[in-house]
Amino acid sequence: MPPITVITDEVRERMIRELTGPGGPFEVGEEIIRGIPYRTFKIPPRNLKEMYRQGTEKGSFYAQVLGRWFGDRDFEFIVYQEERYTFGQTLALAARLAWRIRERYGIRPGDRVALAMRNYPEFCIAFMAVTAMGAVAVPLNAWWEGPELEYGLDHSEPRLVFADPPRAQRMIPFLQRLKIPWVLVRSDKPPLADEVTYEDLMAGEEPWEKDFPPEEPDIDDDAYIMYTSGSTGRPKGVVATHRALITTALTWQFPAIGLAYLNRDFLDEVRPPYPPATLLPVPLFHVTGLMSPFLSSFGLKRKMVMLYKWDPEEALRLIEKERVAHFSGVPTMTWELVNSPRLKEFDTSSLTVLSGGGAARPPHQVKEMERLLGRHIAQAGYGLTETTALGALHSGESYLLRPDSVGRPSPPLVEAKIVDSRGRTLKAGEIGEICFKSPANMKEYWKDPRATAEVFLEGGWLKTGDVGLMDEEGYLYIKDRAKDMVIRGGENIACKEVEDALYEHPKVFEAAVFGLPEARLGEQVAAVVMVRPGESLREEELREHLKSRLAQFKIPSLIWIQKEPLPRGATDKIHKKGLKEQKLLEIQNRREKDRP
Repeated sequence: MPPITVITDEVRERMIRELTGPGGPFEVGEEIIRGIPYRTFKIPPRNLKEMYRQGTEKGSFYAQVLGRWFGDRDFEFIVYQEERYTFGQTLALAARLAWRIRERYGIRPGDRVALAMRNYPEFCIAFMAVTAMGAVAVPLNAWWEGPELEYGLDHSEPRLVFADPPRAQRMIPFLQRLKIPWVLVRSDKPPLADEVTYEDLMAGEEPWEKDFPPEEPDIDDDAYIMYTSGSTGRPKGVVATHRALITTALTWQFPAIGLAYLNRDFLDEVRPPYPPATLLPVPLFHVTGLMSPFLSSFGLKRKMVMLYKWDPEEALRLIEKERVAHFSGVPTMTWELVNSPRLKEFDTSSLTVLSGGGAARPPHQVKEMERLLGRHIAQAGYGLTETTALGALHSGESYLLRPDSVGRPSPPLVEAKIVDSRGRTLKAGEIGEICFKSPANMKEYWKDPRATAEVFLEGGWLKTGDVGLMDEEGYLYIKDRAKDMVIRGGENIACKEVEDALYEHPKVFEAAVFGLPEARLGEQVAAVVMVRPGESLREEELREHLKSRLAQFKIPSLIWIQKEPLPRGATDKIHKKGLKEQKLLEIQNRREKDRP
């Protein structure tokens, strides 16, 4: 079957027409959600519990296709180091866990259960157990320290916490103060005698535990509270419903199932060489990791290969060993993967999608990735925690032609528009704030009605906080974060534009641009650059390079060049806020030292 990265406009339109019409596998209708009309999937799974069961069901069109291609079996779902779980085994474990927390801790629909751990199979099992019984999962950032974890617990008020030892150790004082019980994951000994390990909680098996408890969540019930990265202040708790998660999962399954559907009359000729497999390189507490490799895999019966932490060489080894076809991480990961000095040592021929989301990919990398891999499989995704990761998608020939675009709204449900500061819709080519509308949009910010009201426009449109434009053909172009502009003497400077120009220098491997205070102009442009390994670069050489690409006022007045990688946050994006604070402190210390 042709990879989804080569879907042409003609195939895209045919797919939308045939799959979403009456009787199609992705039939689209209209429904009122919280008083607002939305385009929706007409017959989606009733809730996440029903979606999880897609991993083992055999009656759907795609399940029959996979059975024809690879045999009628219980497909592998989770691979973590030497551990392997099929879909059937994972469902059984999640059902048992749901019964255990129901009976032991009294967890009921609407109760919140926090998950604080690295990428482990237990995260997936616990998430499934909690949401299938109608409770609300609260993934906490595993990189948070004590005060941040305390805030997350205080704010979300969970009735139970699943934590691995490092997170549990940081949280013990707060858990005791809040009187929250916890289950310790991946440890033989609980930190306190009255707590239990995951293994103890799951010991034994009762006959009725083979299926989930009887509660049936409504499709518009809350499914999770996921915290934003906090790059613009204190993290906000994004509340998403079962419908939001299901909408994103179905939308991301749409291309693969759509191609099989269009080729249904000659399936044997388009059979892929290996069963579906994806790599999980990003944290599950981040919306990209949760939605793309994990929750979107049920309807595809796709194997998810988990990484304990990001390492490009380990990723390459697993791609070869597990015959991974789909990779979804942030752009820095895909760039490090194809630039690994050991790339040619591994067989990566199974890869058909190399997707980057969560941050903009520098345009020049698109063709460079094609050169390094010998084929074009790059894909760009654009979404937010507030849109359950859904937004725009870009792949195929159009991505090579428009590498600075994040693509068009993801079919078949997502709508996009550009608005001015008053919320008025702008014409094609005009710059304003990007807005999305789909059933995947969040319900609200937890306990923050003012922030919720500020981010929504009339009619269910969600403001992304990103400045951009949409061209005549519907392609979106991000210019910058609305609150990440450098304003120098009244001139707005897009950090991304300066970063793109820096990335065009052959010796630049990473770059971050931000504003720093300046007495006369208000702000000055600053840049931190990491040079490619083995290369050297002078500031004068870099300035000369920028002169031919940027107006003089956009060229950074402060440039730091280093050999070390730039710092990253929990989602592996370059941590601009921390970098800016670091450079401000260096400047202040230098001034103190220079004082007579």
